[in-house]
Amino acid sequence: MLQRRSQILLIILVAVAVFYPTFFAEFCRVDDLQMVSSLKSIQHISFKDIFIPGASGGLYYRPLIHVSFLLDRFVFGIDSFTMHFHNLVLHTLNAILLYGIARKVGKWISVTSPYMPFVVALLFLLHPITTESVNWVSGRTDILAGTFLLASTSLIFNYLESGKRISLYTALALFICAVLTKEFSLAFLPGFVWLSAYRNSFRSSAKTWLMLALLGTVAVGLFFMLRSMAFSSNATPISTTLMIIFNTPKRSLQLVLTAIGFYVKKLFIPMPLNFAIYEVNALYELAAWPILALLGYIAWKRTLLSILFISGILLASPALVIVFNQVAWTPFAERYLYLPAAFVTLSTTYYLQTHIDFPNKCSKSIIVIALITLFAGVTFQRNWTWKTAYTIVGDTIQKSPESSEMKFVYAAILVERGEHEKARGILTTVKSPPGIFYEERGDLIEVDILEREGKRDNAITQLEYVLKSSGNKSAKALNALLERYLEEEKRTNYTTTLFYRHKTLNARKKLFRLTHDATILYDLANDSLILGDRQKAKTYFRLASGNIPLKDLKNERSKTMLQSLNSKN
Repeated sequence: MLQRRSQILLIILVAVAVFYPTFFAEFCRVDDLQMVSSLKSIQHISFKDIFIPGASGGLYYRPLIHVSFLLDRFVFGIDSFTMHFHNLVLHTLNAILLYGIARKVGKWISVTSPYMPFVVALLFLLHPITTESVNWVSGRTDILAGTFLLASTSLIFNYLESGKRISLYTALALFICAVLTKEFSLAFLPGFVWLSAYRNSFRSSAKTWLMLALLGTVAVGLFFMLRSMAFSSNATPISTTLMIIFNTPKRSLQLVLTAIGFYVKKLFIPMPLNFAIYEVNALYELAAWPILALLGYIAWKRTLLSILFISGILLASPALVIVFNQVAWTPFAERYLYLPAAFVTLSTTYYLQTHIDFPNKCSKSIIVIALITLFAGVTFQRNWTWKTAYTIVGDTIQKSPESSEMKFVYAAILVERGEHEKARGILTTVKSPPGIFYEERGDLIEVDILEREGKRDNAITQLEYVLKSSGNKSAKALNALLERYLEEEKRTNYTTTLFYRHKTLNARKKLFRLTHDATILYDLANDSLILGDRQKAKTYFRLASGNIPLKDLKNERSKTMLQSLNSKN
């Protein structure tokens, strides 16, 4: 018989064996590269900026996940190996926490099998639905929130066993930490209260229930207070989602029911796995009604397992708001089921153990081993798919061919691999003509192809086309044009140099009107000097010194140049 320490060690070894491809995985082209670039630009830690950034409008308020990434930035490192390793460590820790919770649940429901907690932990660790959160560095929000929630749940059981309030208050603090990691964790509040009061009926222990409800309300209030201090208003997607729900209630109900059927199915039958899910079969709406009836029955039973199961399902409920396609880049996603998977796996496994009779222990062991082996095989294969951007994006397009977002990413990857014609073939399916709904990304990728082919003049012409097609509103095209104009200026004679400097000046004017970046005024002043317009240069230097932040070197240089020009007059 494997002892407790041996079982935990085996959980760690299985995690490394099945997830080892993620150690060598690239950063994902969706969100990861942008996040890493942003982290590299941070030079010091400011807790005020983390918890109270003072932004005008905000969508996500997740300060603790930002702290986690800052640890990578300043302590562990921000290379792909380290950040993926960090994700797997947290996922493995969650499996171990679930192992501990399962041991406590087994005692409460009198299941004496020493291997049940081990089976629960392995099933969650290897559940294919967890692979997206583990392999996608940006998906750490779900994993870290899970760490806090599972630790909170473990302490709730300590409170139930010992009656010590310190365990309950610590559990509440961890719940708040989970909410500050990902807002979805708010959905655990009913489960927190219900589980904490499991041993008390409402009639006999009304004070306990009210105390727990008050603590939960304070926790939620603290979150929203911090959020209101961080953002002066909600982001547009929130109000847009509410508007859609109120204006189209019938259609909204259909979408929610479809999502319920889809997500419950995914918890038990996760295949096929897909990174970008834009639409699901409408027949899932029909499955939602019996599922809701079953959930009502399970909740009515009010057993420990039913509380854990309903708590898991509730953790998936915030994903029902995402289906309106305003808050996230995909209306459906597997990562939303990471937290529910832990609680559903725990409660379902113990329910089957206590309610299903097998002919003998051997047959039960065969079924369990077969299921764990199946999960391990599917998860390992999925981890391998996530290893490179080329394979995961290619797999996504194959399963979601309507995804223009993924096609742009895939085309850019093909360009880097030197497969220019294949990239052009992908772009023909997503390029858009000039107009209100013009999408610049396809043409910008074409610019990259032209430059790699050595066609600099064609690349500049293409960038000018992008700028014109966007109504002079493409900051990417303007910045790219500025770089090319300056490069061409170095290669040419004096006359052509002035020609490109005029183009540089005009491009910078458009960029300033678009971005209102005061540092551009300093560059405009230097452009004017090169073109011999001292009066314009003085005007721009004066504006730069009055608008560029004092700590910026360009502010001091603007003042110096202005004094120099005035003294020469």
